[in-house]
Amino acid sequence: MKMIESVTVPSNGFKIVSWNINGIRTVKNLKVMLDEFEADIICLQETKVTRDMIDEPTALVEGYNSYFSFSRARSGYSGVATFCRERATPMRAEEGLSGTLQNQDQSDTVGCTNGIENEFSPQELKRLDSEGRTVITQHKIKRKDGSEYFVSLFNVYCPRADPERPDRIEFKLRFNKLLELRARAVKESGSLVVIVGDINISHRPIDRCENVDPVEFEANPSRQWLNSILLNLPHEKPVEPLLKEGDDNFKIVDSFRYFHPSVQNAYTCWNTMINARATNYGSRIDYIFVDDFFIKDMVDSLILSEIHGSDHCPVAGVFNVMPVKAAKCPLACIKNFPEFTGVQQKLSVFFTKKVDGKNEISEQSISEFTDESVKRKREVIESKPSEFKKKAKAEGRSSQKQISSFFMKKSQSKKDDVNENASVSSSQGSTSSVSEGSSSENIKGVEFDVDTVVEKIERSTSAVSAWKSMLTGPLPPPMCKGHKEPCVERTVKKKGPNFNRKFFACARGEGSKNDPRARCDHFEWALKK
Repeated sequence: MKMIESVTVPSNGFKIVSWNINGIRTVKNLKVMLDEFEADIICLQETKVTRDMIDEPTALVEGYNSYFSFSRARSGYSGVATFCRERATPMRAEEGLSGTLQNQDQSDTVGCTNGIENEFSPQELKRLDSEGRTVITQHKIKRKDGSEYFVSLFNVYCPRADPERPDRIEFKLRFNKLLELRARAVKESGSLVVIVGDINISHRPIDRCENVDPVEFEANPSRQWLNSILLNLPHEKPVEPLLKEGDDNFKIVDSFRYFHPSVQNAYTCWNTMINARATNYGSRIDYIFVDDFFIKDMVDSLILSEIHGSDHCPVAGVFNVMPVKAAKCPLACIKNFPEFTGVQQKLSVFFTKKVDGKNEISEQSISEFTDESVKRKREVIESKPSEFKKKAKAEGRSSQKQISSFFMKKSQSKKDDVNENASVSSSQGSTSSVSEGSSSENIKGVEFDVDTVVEKIERSTSAVSAWKSMLTGPLPPPMCKGHKEPCVERTVKKKGPNFNRKFFACARGEGSKNDPRARCDHFEWALKK
């Protein structure tokens, strides 16, 4: 298998990276990660943060300006983010595909929503944009001959088609259609188009590990949509998509297959639940789709399979052009959000008085508030002194039993309780006394009973031994028949009579049948506990 390695972008070039990161909060140092890509624009999908969850180190990364789309339907779900280096600051930017998520007076949006309202109702547009799946940024690009033009970059995280949920299949198809119409309208306005992200569909049989029936493969509605917008390359067998009249005027290019038409086993996503990445048993569902004009300025399209950290790997596109920096960031940039500009209201606002229309902090108001709080607490304590004394006395002593008491005879336990009470009583007196016939030591003026200490150590040791005899731990897993290696325990997730039942299987990753690295077919049910 040929591996597609990363390429450092030249100082006079332009590089875009796209990665389904599967949770941006899992990144320990976001700036270090972004810098290592050495890219001008990094598009992330499945960030899994909502606006109330995002913190300043994630939003404001030194050297970058960022644009987020947040899920409004569920917390910690979906979401995309586009990070642009300062030299690639976009001219325009907006969240979503429908154009309804921006302020009406915002002038630096990408726009170009004509025709969408004829296909979708306002309610459906709101629903399709509710999961935070798109950010659009528009950049000015300068070619080697000095000519300049606009490129609109769509960072998308297309929905997954769950075969058990027809409503989600319909949602995916409608989202794909909205993406197509919006990209078409932007292209018709004169801007070139690039679509990057997790499209959640493999295009050709070469792009997935499983062997499937060709007719069934091509009948997939999402794949038919993909065939309808992708330009057939010279090496590819033409596919007759289900097109309506006039729908064939918008075409984009699968840039990876444009540069690497016959590379096999080039996947971007693996099932981590079955350790499929170890055997490269995956699929290619992450793409960089490029305008058929812009592809002429492209140097290479890459799969960065050596980069780990998610169930996906990044993909990258390198272009022989230069970005033209905008004078200022668009309003959609997250640094313009109130919570990151220093104009968000703070608690002190509630203790201010207005002077000439402005808030002025009143120290007297704060003092009066704190004094009143202390006063109320004192009144409560003085009204019920007996209850607070009982509570304080109870907190000063512990009636909790020690573990060792459960492994002693009743007579011994009672004896220990008496000794402990006697010890507590003697410690409260002005002097310490040692019972007659027992040994005692004095270290730096502190007197203690040696026999008592030894007895407590012995009781503690016996308790540990007793716990060890009771808690033997789980039995070791069986060995698989194919490799004679320890199995891994799994759980049945398919609905049916064995749902949630546990079983043992080979611990190796899933792969093709003739791959010696792949897991064997060992299977046995786990004993019920």
